[in-house]
Amino acid sequence: MSMTALRRLGWTQVAGGALFAAVLYFFGAQSTTASLLFVCVALPTLWQIWYGWRQRQLHPEHSRAWGWFGLAMIAWFSGDAIVTALSFGNATAAELSIGELGYLGFYPFALRALAALPGLGDSRHERWRAKLDATLAALTVGTLFLWIWPLPNTEGISHAWLVRLVHVANPMGDIMLLTGLVVLSSRQTSSGSLRLVRTLMLALAVKTLADTLHARAVIANVTALDGMIGALWLSFYGIMSLAVAEERAPKPHTATQRLPLNLSWMPYACVLLAGALLIYVLFSGDIEKARGVAIGAVALSLTVLGRQTLVSAENLRLDRLATTGAAESRLAALVRHSHDVVVVLDAEGTFTYVSPSVERILERDPGDLIGRSGFDVIHPDDVSTMRRMLHRLLESPSRSESVVTRALRGDGSWRELEVIASNRLDTNSIHGIVLNLRDVTERRELEGKLEWQAFHDPMTGLANRILFADRVGHALTRRQRSPYDIGVLFIDLDHFKIVNDTLGHPAGDALLREAARRIASEVRSTDTVARLGGDEFAVLLEDATEEQCRHTAERLLVQLLRAYDVSGREVFSGASIGLTMAEPGVSLDELVRDADVAMYVAKAEGRGRVVTFRASMREEVTDRLALESDLRRALEHGELTVHYQPQVDLRSGEVLGAEALVRWAHPTRGVVPPSRFVPIAEEAGLMVAMSRFVLRTATRDAAAWRLPGHTEPALHVAVNLSGRHVQDPSLVDDVHHALLESGLDTSLLTLEITESVMMHNTRGAIAVLSELKSSGIKIAIDDFGTGYSSLSYLQQFPIDVLKIDKQFIDSLGTGDGDDTLARAILSLGDALGLATVAEGIENMRQLHELLRMGCLLGQGYLLSHPLPARQFADQLRSGNLQRNLEHIAVGSADRRVA
Repeated sequence: MSMTALRRLGWTQVAGGALFAAVLYFFGAQSTTASLLFVCVALPTLWQIWYGWRQRQLHPEHSRAWGWFGLAMIAWFSGDAIVTALSFGNATAAELSIGELGYLGFYPFALRALAALPGLGDSRHERWRAKLDATLAALTVGTLFLWIWPLPNTEGISHAWLVRLVHVANPMGDIMLLTGLVVLSSRQTSSGSLRLVRTLMLALAVKTLADTLHARAVIANVTALDGMIGALWLSFYGIMSLAVAEERAPKPHTATQRLPLNLSWMPYACVLLAGALLIYVLFSGDIEKARGVAIGAVALSLTVLGRQTLVSAENLRLDRLATTGAAESRLAALVRHSHDVVVVLDAEGTFTYVSPSVERILERDPGDLIGRSGFDVIHPDDVSTMRRMLHRLLESPSRSESVVTRALRGDGSWRELEVIASNRLDTNSIHGIVLNLRDVTERRELEGKLEWQAFHDPMTGLANRILFADRVGHALTRRQRSPYDIGVLFIDLDHFKIVNDTLGHPAGDALLREAARRIASEVRSTDTVARLGGDEFAVLLEDATEEQCRHTAERLLVQLLRAYDVSGREVFSGASIGLTMAEPGVSLDELVRDADVAMYVAKAEGRGRVVTFRASMREEVTDRLALESDLRRALEHGELTVHYQPQVDLRSGEVLGAEALVRWAHPTRGVVPPSRFVPIAEEAGLMVAMSRFVLRTATRDAAAWRLPGHTEPALHVAVNLSGRHVQDPSLVDDVHHALLESGLDTSLLTLEITESVMMHNTRGAIAVLSELKSSGIKIAIDDFGTGYSSLSYLQQFPIDVLKIDKQFIDSLGTGDGDDTLARAILSLGDALGLATVAEGIENMRQLHELLRMGCLLGQGYLLSHPLPARQFADQLRSGNLQRNLEHIAVGSADRRVA
């Protein structure tokens, strides 16, 4: 029979139900015609199920379920057949008959058929869990049914109780089967099984409606609905026939898979619902309903307990699977997805296995490498190393080795691989040399960077102190085997701290980088240049004589003295260089220390020079360090004093003021000259404190000076400011505090600066000095003509006085003397409207020449030596100083007349 005919048969059965209802309506409930029509319409369903199952025409996956459905339909049809047979010759149908056993037999077979449906999961535990979920839902709905339609009371008539019980059991079984089928449909993973389940759901829904109406009719003794009930029963048969016809239709070989719904919440919802219902009926006092609900709740609880036991067993099984059965598959997955490459070579070095991760690391297809020699992808410089390693592994089967090599990538680049190799030729499943390859390219690059940073200065790129010491040590070791000359230069940039403090650290860093470039450009490629820290550099000169080393140092001195372009500004620094040559038996520490000592001596001698180490310098440096310590203590304990040298009107000898000069009377060394301790103070960073001390002392002393016949201070005092104090932010406050503390008028204070101050942080110095000048303080340039300042600075800075340096005064009045520069400075002062003071006047000849050139102001030993503060004040008050100076001025005038 064709599929079309089978479908028509099913729809004919449905139509037969309508015909049955009509016959029943016109001929009565006990019509023989209606009974025979019912049996004839229902019977083809049984034939279709039996024939399709017997001929294996049904879907193979559903055959077992259809076998149980066939038994269920036979049981139900037998009930119909028995009831129909008993109805012949009886005027009224019996309320109960043996046919009820057939009806009730339908449910266990149908339940077993539902349990045999496929598509409920891959494992046995998953299928049982789905079935138990369906059972939970069915029991919950059955409990609700008993609450709505409770079991009959056992105290009533036994026959009536049995009638009601039997007829209530059918709709209750139907609705429980339907509920279970709905849950099973939600867990279906096969689209083919889902279509069958949905058809069965429709059939059971029709049967549920029919059985419910029949039970109500029997209990209420109503016959008006018999036609409709019969039509619904026959429709149930017809829909089952349609389901069989659909099953016998040809199906595609591939079934569409679907994801089941997640109903993990359902067991808990069922228990909560049944429990809440039981509590409700107990409190309501309805014992008849409570009995059925209690039975359902107990059955539900037992089912939940069984489900939890099943879940626990499944979890235990999965745990065992994870630790035993899945070990090999997990290992294979790890190899496939590992970041490392696993390679197996034969004894000749040919690839026999390459893991898929080689595509990611070397961009090569594993299949292309199989059968090729492993040495084809190794860097040519590393092939010999890899061959020796393979040879050692073949000689020692239990041996393992590791090495880093370079392998050719698919894009032509080289990657560094860490190789761990072991001999597994004796292992049956491997039979080869196993190589574990890890890409360490980035790690090696990082190690290289870290190593470079550990031995190099990050700012300049030069070697650092550690690498320099290592190079010097190696050079001394080689010198023991093959004697040759070794020289070390220690270089310290002059005035770098001023640049760093005034222009900022970025400017200082730029200067250091440029200095490093200049040093590196003046030495050989075999020499080592290092930055030791701060502004200190060192150079190792191997196989170079002392003359060559000194010549190199002098070239460096010239290069470092050139102007630096820092942030668009022209900055000068210079350098002090110490040179030492390695003597036989000298140690690393001694060689480096001696060069450092020579550099300090160069600084102490005035900077900007090269000094070669002598053994006596160690004592000199030691003495200098001791002197520095003593100087710190002298500042703290007030051991420094201030002396004053008068500044005089050269024509009249009138005392106009005095220059404050710091002096140090050492407790054990005696008087230490300024030329000795002032450079130490500059190097040790003590100049600001010393300058601040002189400023406070000089303003206090000047406020007490009195000329004969004067009650108020009338002499000015000149205080030298160090370059660092000018750059110090506290200068303005220091000056105002000293004036306020002493009570000295601002017009009586002159601050002297050197030309070097004008060359560093010009803009900042101008701003500070202008602020001081605006308060009435005078500004003087000391030692003018000895620096490198341009004339434009004289116009930019707020200057009042030029002081001619002593070296231009010394040659005045001698036959071979040159007074051109002194005359030029005097003329420049006149042109700019500045007062000019001659320093270092030591004889009458110099005084006469200065007066002849028009210099009106001066100071020097001829006029007066620097005097202690009390002596200077006493001589001012007594007039002795004034009389002596007037006498000198008169003598100079007489000489000019003569």
